[in-house]
Amino acid sequence: EFMVEEHELQKEKIQEDYNDKYWDQRYTIVQQQIPSFLQKVADKILSTGKYLNVVRECGHDVTCPVAKEVVYTLKEREYVEQIEKAYNYASKVLLDFLIDEKELVAHLRSIKHYFLMDQGDFYVHFMDLTEEELKKPVDDIIPTRLEALLELALRMSTANTDPFKDDLKVNSLQPEMKTRCYKDIK
Repeated sequence: EFMVEEHELQKEKIQEDYNDKYWDQRYTIVQQQIPSFLQKVADKILSTGKYLNVVRECGHDVTCPVAKEVVYTLKEREYVEQIEKAYNYASKVLLDFLIDEKELVAHLRSIKHYFLMDQGDFYVHFMDLTEEELKKPVDDIIPTRLEALLELALRMSTANTDPFKDDLKVNSLQPEMKTRCYKDIK
């Protein structure tokens, strides 16, 4: 890890201000410390470590069974193969963790229901229930009332069977947040 630098970042803020910069900023490559024979695979080495650290930080002990010390050799293929094996292992461990333990496919299905309106009856129920509340000036809207109406709309629709329906929340975006979201989409 002589060529990878770790930066201390606060994980606590991820919930309120999540973006993919956390892992981009947490570990970075120190370009001046990359041995010339590892220059081509430096990004793969960094990604391998990031993948394993994600799983470790979720409470799992992860040791790469194919890990060997990388030693300089004129046969570039030898150490590239070792790094490739470690990368493939780390990728598989992370993907298995996300799919099996964190139910990635079910979460994606849930996202499809709400963002792509796969279960349109929920959206219709929600809009009908919140119509009067949403006609009010922004400062007069009661967030807890919207939350209660969201929950009611979920229970009245086919979304009631969604195992992640309780993860759905109502957030009112401040004007500067709308601008930021718009910029993120572009």
